[in-house]
Amino acid sequence: MWYKQTFFEWATRVPLLVAGPGVGGQRTIDSVVSLVDLFPTILELATEGRSPSVAGGFHGTSLLPLLGGRGDNRHVAVCEYSDMGVCAPCRMIRMGALKYCYTHGFEPQLFDLERDPLELKNISGDPAYREQETELRERVFSAWNPEELNKRILQSQAERRVICEAMSKSRGKPDNWSYMVRPHDAERFVRGGGESGGTVAVKGRARFPYLPPTPAAS
Repeated sequence: MWYKQTFFEWATRVPLLVAGPGVGGQRTIDSVVSLVDLFPTILELATEGRSPSVAGGFHGTSLLPLLGGRGDNRHVAVCEYSDMGVCAPCRMIRMGALKYCYTHGFEPQLFDLERDPLELKNISGDPAYREQETELRERVFSAWNPEELNKRILQSQAERRVICEAMSKSRGKPDNWSYMVRPHDAERFVRGGGESGGTVAVKGRARFPYLPPTPAAS
């Protein structure tokens, strides 16, 4: 799935390969992990398992128990997305075979990936999964307030739009705020914004069959 602004498995998963002293031979680990787990893992390896504390704490957990074959299937991965292309703040939690997705203002989604690997059947509200869904929902809303976040996003958009319109009038064309690491990055990469319609328009032309991009809401 090229459209990465979703929580489907093909849009969120990336390969993770681990090699080094103390790591066994070729082996597959089925437990769910997250990129935020890498920092505590590397730090614990560097300090020879002393698990030092850091200012602000960790957002992930060390993967050393999994690498040593001592993990279980209740390892949790959390994703959230509030950038371009979404209609509201959204968050997903994956624990074992269950995935719970919440988009603010919309009905939640729950998928059992063991029985439904293509995520075609939303089982949210199914009595058979009531206990698991309750736990996943509580975890999703832990330290996350989508209503407050939505207000902050809309306020930020309004403020940046005023600046963008003022700069566009003075320069005679829209100003692209994309961060450029090196000179000529604009020619090397497809970036959002700009006069051409940005990333969505470019990707839209590459889709097969071609589908015109959805107009932005006013």
